[in-house]
Amino acid sequence: MITGLCSICGKATKTPHSCLSCGAIVCADHYDFTSGFCPRCRHRLKIVESRPASQSNLKIRR
Repeated sequence: MITGLCSICGKATKTPHSCLSCGAIVCADHYDFTSGFCPRCRHRLKIVESRPASQSNLKIRR
């Protein structure tokens, strides 16, 4: 069984998710299943819209 601590809230999670941008381990509460990013990367990249299954669909405001 894989376990980890969420880098946002510190909560132990049995099924940690890894941010596709920075690799941070986050719990299901903080993982964005649509984009695959943690809240910090979503904010940093200013993601305004995303669709599941493909990072090429992400629209990033620059």
